[in-house]
Amino acid sequence: MNLRGVFNGIVLLQLLVSFTAFGQGSLTPPGAPAATMKTLDQIQPRKDVLKLGSDPYAQYVITQPGSYFLSTNIVMVSGLRAIEIAANDVTLDLCGFTIFGNDRAAIFAGVPVSSVRVFNGHIVNAAGGGVEFYTFASGTNVVVEDMQISGAGATFGYGIAAYEGGRISRCQINGFLGSSGGYGILGGDRTVVENCELQNNNIGMVLGNFSRVANCIIYKCTSFGMSIADNSMVQNNQISFCSQGIMCSGNNVVENNNCTFCAGPGLSVNNSYNRVENNQVNFNQVGINAGGSSTNFIVRNTAHGNTNGNYNLGSSATGPTFIGVGVVTNHPWANFSY
Repeated sequence: MNLRGVFNGIVLLQLLVSFTAFGQGSLTPPGAPAATMKTLDQIQPRKDVLKLGSDPYAQYVITQPGSYFLSTNIVMVSGLRAIEIAANDVTLDLCGFTIFGNDRAAIFAGVPVSSVRVFNGHIVNAAGGGVEFYTFASGTNVVVEDMQISGAGATFGYGIAAYEGGRISRCQINGFLGSSGGYGILGGDRTVVENCELQNNNIGMVLGNFSRVANCIIYKCTSFGMSIADNSMVQNNQISFCSQGIMCSGNNVVENNNCTFCAGPGLSVNNSYNRVENNQVNFNQVGINAGGSSTNFIVRNTAHGNTNGNYNLGSSATGPTFIGVGVVTNHPWANFSY
């Protein structure tokens, strides 16, 4: 064995290690171990309604602004509302779950609130009302979207009620039949209703001034289908089998609606300065009734099969009325009766 060679090799290895090894710092931890993952509240910052407290009037009460959700169905207790909202700036996502109703409104504002959004769920057997922000407390700028609400023959109540500035979209509401207070939708001034289906209610909808309703179906109302106050727009709606179809006050635009099979007038004009254009009114008691008003502009409508007359236009400004099947005209403002 060559001892000199072994010795030289060892010396060389030591030199290499001394040039390539680096200090790794202290092995003592800088502090106590701490969590590095997100908390559940950080992952899901919304609050579960079912973890909220109650009060003498409601099973769950929202008292702070924020975003809330349902994690399962709610079965209402007699005498209590399901969810009471008592704060501004609240978003409530029902996450597709159902509130099984009872004798009180399912979702209710116990104090005046603003900027509330309720969406994406079901309310069934809502004998006391569905989503209510109108009667005992004023709810302004309330948004209700993508809801299915059944009153199950409620003797009193509203499918959806919002005081002022409400926006109601893509909702189906039925079964609010009380003769003294069964409404599909009740809205105050500046209410917008779009793409909703209302059936088998006492009254379809009532809206205040400066409102707009478009692309809705209203079917089988015990009373009237739609009542609109002043300075509003009514466009592209279907109203059938109601005691009356559309009733409007003054200075409104009512166009492109189809009112059929109503026991009274398909379209009633009850005040002045309305523009009534391009509506179809068939098989009602009267097609368009403006006999009790004046100074309206009524043009380009079609009427057929209304038992007590297709038109009663009073002293309104109208296009000429062409009567009879087979009559053809190129007059741009003509109303047709056939």
